[in-house]
Amino acid sequence: MTLRINTQSKDNTTQHVDNKQLGLRFYSEKHWLEAVSHFEKELENNPNDATVTNYLALAYDNLGDSKKARTILGEAIKVMPDFADTYRTLSLLLSRDGRILEAADNACKAVELDPSNRDSVNFLKKIRANICDLKPANKCKGNKHKVNHSPTQEDINSRLRRLKSALNKADSVPQKSKANLSLCMIVKNEEEYLRGCLESVKDIVDEIVIVDTGSIDTTVKIAKSYGAKVCSYPWNDSFADARNNAIEHATGEWILVLDADERLDENSKETLLNAIKNPAVDAYELLFYNHNRADSEADVFVHPTCRLYRNKPEYRYKGRVHEMIVPSIEAAEGTIKRLEAKVHHYGYQPEVMVKRNKHERYIRLLKADLAENPGDAHCLYNLAAAYSSYGDMKNALKYFDQASKLVNTKQDFYAAATFCGLVNTLCSLNDPETALAAAERAESMNIHHPQLCLCRGNALLLMKRYEEAIHWFKSALETGQNITITGDMAALGYKTYYGMASAYSALGDYTKAVQFGEKAVTENPNHALSHELLADSYLNLKQYNKCRTHIDRCLELDTDSPSAQMVMGKLHAAQDEVAAALDCFVKVLELDPSLVEAYAAAGDTLYSHGNYTGAANVYQNYLSVNPDSADGFISLGNCYRQMGVYDAAKIAYQQALKLWPESKEASGSLAGLEEMTAACQAA
Repeated sequence: MTLRINTQSKDNTTQHVDNKQLGLRFYSEKHWLEAVSHFEKELENNPNDATVTNYLALAYDNLGDSKKARTILGEAIKVMPDFADTYRTLSLLLSRDGRILEAADNACKAVELDPSNRDSVNFLKKIRANICDLKPANKCKGNKHKVNHSPTQEDINSRLRRLKSALNKADSVPQKSKANLSLCMIVKNEEEYLRGCLESVKDIVDEIVIVDTGSIDTTVKIAKSYGAKVCSYPWNDSFADARNNAIEHATGEWILVLDADERLDENSKETLLNAIKNPAVDAYELLFYNHNRADSEADVFVHPTCRLYRNKPEYRYKGRVHEMIVPSIEAAEGTIKRLEAKVHHYGYQPEVMVKRNKHERYIRLLKADLAENPGDAHCLYNLAAAYSSYGDMKNALKYFDQASKLVNTKQDFYAAATFCGLVNTLCSLNDPETALAAAERAESMNIHHPQLCLCRGNALLLMKRYEEAIHWFKSALETGQNITITGDMAALGYKTYYGMASAYSALGDYTKAVQFGEKAVTENPNHALSHELLADSYLNLKQYNKCRTHIDRCLELDTDSPSAQMVMGKLHAAQDEVAAALDCFVKVLELDPSLVEAYAAAGDTLYSHGNYTGAANVYQNYLSVNPDSADGFISLGNCYRQMGVYDAAKIAYQQALKLWPESKEASGSLAGLEEMTAACQAA
């Protein structure tokens, strides 16, 4: 599926929406209502799609409507009596409701239709144990009209006979009757991760081939415990060479490639096994969900990568790092499709990258690749992304900029990702004007993506063009609806909600800031900045208890945040806790001496509580580091006026007017002071 996610084409015709794939996506993400909606739409066009019907029933069951689920399956069996999965699902629901004999009938039918399906066979064995535990009905003595709902011994025996026959049929089917699938991996010192990877696929692969490049831990031992064929290969700074060596040892018809820190999603197993039965396809892109933070399920970056393909000698990798097999498949005129199969990847989490020294290694290998392939947009993008992840934004900008000039707009993922990286990097370097121009250039090239809308909104936010920023944040949410996308999934969630909350807060609309801030923390409870923004918004709305809840949570997540300490100080001040407020403002300046606003906040706190002398001293300190603050001189003048030091107050107001001639507060205060002085002299 492409990254061009506009719902209208240039001639204003509506583009096709793949309701089946969207339904499967929402089902895998446990969004049951959305899954039901798309499955039902799909069945309007394809009423005999047994897979969709089966998943629709499961979605209803997960919503708590098991009766509806059973009805759907019963109707489906009438129309499509030869689809084994329908019987298996119905038997599962019936068994859960205690209707064991009916469950047994359907479980037997599932195995009779597809004796090679091990899930159906294993479930039938469980049913057999349940039937053996049933107690047959006793004959009713003395009351021939009494109804007994318990099964008779003959009911039990007949099911056991059928069950035995079905299991015998399954036992006669060779285990290798499925399409032959080889898992190929390269590893080195992966004892921490390898077991989890192998567990995720052990029941669907027929062969495990592991090429070890020099492990000194228990990696090899773990691999062999799963029956893997382990081969040694000397590392030569080329992931492509190591991958190709693993393929050479594989005997399967299909190859599945995973790394140790990757896991196949449980709900994608059947999708993958069905896909390799398709004779018209030679390779599949899988969707890799890169979990960027260990403490947040919301920080996920999705990208498609070809990791499932036929075992053909002409299909081989190239590239030292971020190696690719697609060019060789395309050169052989192989057919590549995208598959809605999900793989979880945990290797890009910052602590893992640092621990394994991945940044330096990737950058070194990518530079070597680029030297051999100058002008390769894919390599330039990966090098820029590596520098960005490392925190070297100047080099990231250099390579993102080069990649953006060479990007192939037909490669939707890399086109959008390249410009998003360029815009984000420019924003991080405090150049939002150039960032906005880059986003506009992407749009002129017909590159559209929710993440690009988010990036554009963030650039406008930095430029204080808040209304325009809100428009693009809304566009990010709207363009991502009902579409399977790749890229930063938080563009459809908390990052965009936080951007909208920030814009509304800057506009002084704290009610809407709260509305979107709450959505942000619902999606990502560990996003400290969202909690801080909510605290500040609730403070402005004088909802102090809610303010306290969010600022406490923010400081739990980021104990050294000076801006959060500022909000906490203002909260203390609003609740007349002067000493606690001043402690917070001192902490702000200890953490970040450049945040001179803490002086002003401390002065305002003292002034509002009648300590004019203390406030004047603080305002003087503030003005010593920020001498161009007209507001600072106005506040100092107010202190002097309250203290009765009118000449000093007059000088302060005059200085404020020099800095800000249009200040009505300064001119009004000065005029009032002069009138009062004249009146005193006249008296």
